[in-house]
Amino acid sequence: MAKKPLQPFAKRIRAFRQERKISQAELAKKADVSNITISKIESGDNGNPTILTLKNIAAVLKVSVVELVK
Repeated sequence: MAKKPLQPFAKRIRAFRQERKISQAELAKKADVSNITISKIESGDNGNPTILTLKNIAAVLKVSVVELVK
């Protein structure tokens, strides 16, 4: 089974998270989503997170939703 290509926002979320030295678990807790949600978004298994999830992640990472998805 071929691996799915990562969505651009998946790469950006991971990059912003790593720049801020935040673990997936810490991001999940602060964004009020599950660890699995963050893991699936970053790995490309969840290519369509809700806008609320993206807003929460963006708030924790101190970026706009537009910066995540552009």
